[in-house]
Amino acid sequence: MSETTLRGEHLAFDRTLRAHPRAVESRSRDHETADIGMNAFRYDDHELQTVYRVIAERRDMRHFTSDPVEPTMLQRLLAAAHHAPSVGYMQPWRFIRAMDPKLRQRIRGCVEDERQRTADELGERQDEFMRLKVEGIGECAELLVVCLTQGRDQYVFGRRTMPEMDLASAACAIQNLALLT
Repeated sequence: MSETTLRGEHLAFDRTLRAHPRAVESRSRDHETADIGMNAFRYDDHELQTVYRVIAERRDMRHFTSDPVEPTMLQRLLAAAHHAPSVGYMQPWRFIRAMDPKLRQRIRGCVEDERQRTADELGERQDEFMRLKVEGIGECAELLVVCLTQGRDQYVFGRRTMPEMDLASAACAIQNLALLT
């Protein structure tokens, strides 16, 4: 999937958002007398309950399928990730699609090394932690690596006073991905 394709999907997603009935309704009102506050975009109670349910039921995944992911689904997932909030709308994240089996094996090795280092720091909880499954890296149909770019400190607004804001922004993108899977 090319960057152009992803950007095209991103733009299509933007157009979909702008075409949302609430957005159209608020634009069609007399802009001089209408209340153009957040209420114009408020979701109804049923929609809100659905959002709350998705958040409440979302859990860490430990079982994966090797079934192929349709390209349109992958585009939708990445578009949702790109719509995550980010400081200054800088979107400091990058998504790398790891398709090569050798690369996936190297990534799994890095994860395993970090897993062992973490376990070593946990003391009495080490055994419990080591029982957690990480084989999904090799089992899943798609492996997306979310990373922050080098030299990003010169481009990301908000990092001067709060240097971790780029990481927080990437976490929001990851959450959007997770909520849709």
